[in-house]
Amino acid sequence: MKIMKVVFQKQGLIDNDYKNYFINNLPNDIDVIFADSSNPDDICDIISDADIFVGFSITKKFISAANNLKLIQIPWTGINRFPKEELPDKFNFLISNSHSNSLAVAEHTVALTLASSKLLIARHISMTNGNWTVRSNDDYSRWIHGSTIGIIGYGAIGKKVGQIFKYGFNCKILGIKRTISSQSDEICDFIGDFTNLEQILGKSDYIILCLPLTKETNNLIDEKEFSLMKPNCTIINISRGEIINEKALYENLLKNKIAGAGIDTWYNYPKKDNLHNNYQNYPFEKLDNIVMSPHVASKISDRTNSSSQDILDNILAIYNNEIPKNQVNIELGY
Repeated sequence: MKIMKVVFQKQGLIDNDYKNYFINNLPNDIDVIFADSSNPDDICDIISDADIFVGFSITKKFISAANNLKLIQIPWTGINRFPKEELPDKFNFLISNSHSNSLAVAEHTVALTLASSKLLIARHISMTNGNWTVRSNDDYSRWIHGSTIGIIGYGAIGKKVGQIFKYGFNCKILGIKRTISSQSDEICDFIGDFTNLEQILGKSDYIILCLPLTKETNNLIDEKEFSLMKPNCTIINISRGEIINEKALYENLLKNKIAGAGIDTWYNYPKKDNLHNNYQNYPFEKLDNIVMSPHVASKISDRTNSSSQDILDNILAIYNNEIPKNQVNIELGY
């Protein structure tokens, strides 16, 4: 007899390995359903008696049908794309997100930092054109070893980024988080809140953004903040594009007011039927001091286990009448 039901919304991550991971690791009395549609209105009939919904979009019709719901489990970090306006004023289920992709994103962050500081893209392009002059010109790569790393958003991803730079490159780590319980830990030499932002921007050789997009963090890094940075500073963004003001980013790179940038998250995204255009409002692709990737930090092979553990743990928490982790506050946006 099935005593609990979990419905997975259709999304790109779900393949046979993903399905088998949950089927094989959940108790037999949990009914696991993988929906055939990503449209929540199409799955109202199977959500009516579900205890958990693993998905990323909802509608008022869907919520009205979900009479037994105890948890909405968002299968990734961040809720800026979650349609909060579809929620009723009061609801009696929990909402959690997942931090299971944090290590993959942290590795990508380090890759962007290395590629930018070592001028790898420009040197690669020169080599593909048979041009060896970069070997003797005046463009020098920059040290990471012993540098100061400012991590804005010292959470699940930020801590892993800090760990890699601390123990791999002997860096000094400065962190910022919303609420602090201590001013340092085994990784971070200093932990402050947003009142310390200007201080950390001025001290850092590399600034890494690992925080959610909220009303408070939208345009967090604007012209004033860029003016506080060192001229040899590199900024890395793997959080959400809008955290950096797009115009300010472009102009500071164009005028070489900072050394460079590594960007994985953007301001505009293409539709699936046209993936071959630049959709940004400024021609970043014409700059030679930026390393770009198309929001793929968590796209990694053999990711089923690593991207699913948080979800599995929270399903089991509900099953065992325990409190799920990584709960989000809809009002605060994280």
